[in-house]
Amino acid sequence: ARVIKKINFQPEATIHFIAFASEEIGTITGSEAYAEKAYNSGKNIKLMINHDMIANNTKAMNLSRVNIIGYPEFEDFRDYSVRITKNYSILEPLNELSNYFGDAASFVGLGYPAIFFFEDEFSPHYHTDTDLVIYCNIDYCAEVTRASLASLISFIGMPSKIDHLSIVDMGDGQSLLLNWSPPSDPDFEGYHIYLGTESGIYDTTFISQDTSMIVDNLSEGLKYYLGITTFDEDGFESFLIEKSGTPRSLPLSPSRLADSPLWHEIELHWAPNSEYDLLGYNIYRSTTAEELGTKLNTEVVTDTIFTDHTPENGIYYFYTVKAVDNMQNESINNLPIRSRSVSLDQGIILVDETSDGDGSLLNPTDKETDDFYNSILVRFKKENFDVIEENGISLADLGAFSTVIWHGDDYADLSVPFDARDDIQKYLEFGGNLIYTGYLPSQAFENTVIYPADYAPGDFMYDYLKIASVDMQFGSRFRGAIPVVEGYQAIYTDSNKTKESYQYHLANIEAIEASPLGTFIYSYETEYDTNTAQGSMQGEPVGVEYIGDDYKVITLSFPLYYMNFDQSKALIENILINKFDEVVSVEDENLSVIPENFILKQNYPNPFNPITRIDYELPAANFVELSIYNLLGQKVVILFSGKQQPGHYSVKWDASGFASGVYFYMLKAGEIRDIKKMIYLQ
Repeated sequence: ARVIKKINFQPEATIHFIAFASEEIGTITGSEAYAEKAYNSGKNIKLMINHDMIANNTKAMNLSRVNIIGYPEFEDFRDYSVRITKNYSILEPLNELSNYFGDAASFVGLGYPAIFFFEDEFSPHYHTDTDLVIYCNIDYCAEVTRASLASLISFIGMPSKIDHLSIVDMGDGQSLLLNWSPPSDPDFEGYHIYLGTESGIYDTTFISQDTSMIVDNLSEGLKYYLGITTFDEDGFESFLIEKSGTPRSLPLSPSRLADSPLWHEIELHWAPNSEYDLLGYNIYRSTTAEELGTKLNTEVVTDTIFTDHTPENGIYYFYTVKAVDNMQNESINNLPIRSRSVSLDQGIILVDETSDGDGSLLNPTDKETDDFYNSILVRFKKENFDVIEENGISLADLGAFSTVIWHGDDYADLSVPFDARDDIQKYLEFGGNLIYTGYLPSQAFENTVIYPADYAPGDFMYDYLKIASVDMQFGSRFRGAIPVVEGYQAIYTDSNKTKESYQYHLANIEAIEASPLGTFIYSYETEYDTNTAQGSMQGEPVGVEYIGDDYKVITLSFPLYYMNFDQSKALIENILINKFDEVVSVEDENLSVIPENFILKQNYPNPFNPITRIDYELPAANFVELSIYNLLGQKVVILFSGKQQPGHYSVKWDASGFASGVYFYMLKAGEIRDIKKMIYLQ
């Protein structure tokens, strides 16, 4: 304070020198009281500079250091003080500590900016009887004060900083274009532009009164850091705003390329390039990652979104987006992205998230689980997908299939379903079918670890799996699932895959309570006394189904792998055929056997584009007509009309030329008739 008075410095703001009382008596300190009073009175505090413990030092002054501590959202003040300290003090400034407790924290907590000067060597006399002036290094204390005083004077006179700095590559391999907005405070003379090849270290300085500048004679491919400050007539500078840029002859490869699978389409989107001479983008498609493939656009794309309208169903494509400049130069080192459209017509995808075990009891190998589920689905068209080997799963993987069977036969890591929730949600919204069977569905989809747990609208479990709550009792043991609605049969654990010491029961099986839109289909069965911990979950729900017009989903809170094989196979076939309308492969049907009943099957695929197949069975010879109707009940086409012998029949309908929408198909055989709905989506 005496120095400021001696040189007759006239500050642009009021300076308060404050010694805070009551620091040692508790949590209510003088700094907290002062800051709160200032805040409640609306005082505009531009900066609080805190000195606390700045007089202990045993090193030579030219080897000494001082901590300059900053706080979140006010790091600029700390960084600027570090620069000022380097200019006006022989001390080496450190900014390694952050958010350190002290009197400054009382101000920061109320939104006031602050910095905190703190000695590098912590005093051994702290809070002891020897905490005396004779143990203080007054020269060190004065040097710290010199640095803080320089910071104080600089902050008081500091003009406002610039806004919206952008750096654009000119595309000639040697120039960068800088643009920025002037500060709202008009009290400044111009701008300093700093240039260097390391952040915060500059070897070239320019002065400008304009808000744009081309910096040239740079080296191609070298990263440059450019900082800009405002300065006033007294030479005070604002905070420095820094960004980096690299001059190049070729445009950069577009960044953040991502895909959004759509119904029979694929949308690509990416971040815009910033080159000054950017013309647009070219999009290439290939069926292999190693080839660039065919360019899809005839004119250069100027947007950062492109939709491929021509993908074939079930085919993975690799897309590459290249930036193009005015000289038709394309970017290089472009990484492709793999995607596939949503078609729901490729049958069943079997999603395996079980880790590859050692083959011991309750720790199956990957091959053992694969063999089990492949045997269950032997009659169906299917593909296998191992999420561990593929490092995740997306809508591009799921959307081609009419049904997803997701199984998790261990509970070591249940993060994959949670990570894939958004893609599973989109899959169901497109109309897909899902069977989940595995341990702890609540942990898999909601990260639930505390029981009981309730779910509400907005939660994935509630909205999509139609589950309202879950529970699990420690020590409970599960022997099987008993159906509580018609159409299902009981299923029990396999004694060859479960522990004899558990009496062939499973542990860690959740109860899942259906929401109002869900249906409770299976109850918890145990052979233990219900008065024991092991038998405490008897009768609790372990299966929930939702068979809606929008999508279908069945959740089983027990892993099928440990259940009886024949019962598991019958359960899955029942769900796929009678609930999800999946079609059994024609090659696997015993077509030589005369059907016992008149049956009209669900068309496959459904939805379809543009061809679908309709299968039906006749138990006796009859005059047959198979016709298609629109929503108005008008007959639009007759697929077959004539006499047929008893047997199995399959008819295809090519809907090309018809409008997309809902259609009905009716089978008449004498006096018998049946009708089903199908959806044609272009």
